[in-house]
Amino acid sequence: MHDELRFLQGLPKDEALRIAYLEGREDLFPTKRFRIESEMSLSPDAAHTLIVSRDPGSGSALRPVIEQLRKDPDMYLEALVDGRAEEIFRTQFPLVSEGNLQGLEALVGGDRPDIIVTGPSEEPGIEVAIAATYSKAPMVLLDVYYGDSL
Repeated sequence: MHDELRFLQGLPKDEALRIAYLEGREDLFPTKRFRIESEMSLSPDAAHTLIVSRDPGSGSALRPVIEQLRKDPDMYLEALVDGRAEEIFRTQFPLVSEGNLQGLEALVGGDRPDIIVTGPSEEPGIEVAIAATYSKAPMVLLDVYYGDSL
């Protein structure tokens, strides 16, 4: 175990999960893919929109965007999340697990999205992996902090 992670050993599992969302620690916060239930009946031609988030700032900033997209019958929403963003999404939206895809399978196991919506994370692992995996899908990057654009 890495020395910087030894302090997690004596903590209750829930507390360790809250503290650690470090890159490469799938055992602490595996990336997961969920469907976000729509508020409307979806049209047959609904665009497959993949929302990608990890950090609390990104997850919180994407929340009002998702609230609006859930009202659009032309948007089929999926979330690819881990860490604090997953906690935010779980408390704010009805998430449906589809096939229990986790880790690398969650990144590459779903259908190709028509569009990707993300906010930058402090450790941009899943955003970079998604951009590389689905390089032909347009990506909307929500600038969540004025310093991100500098």
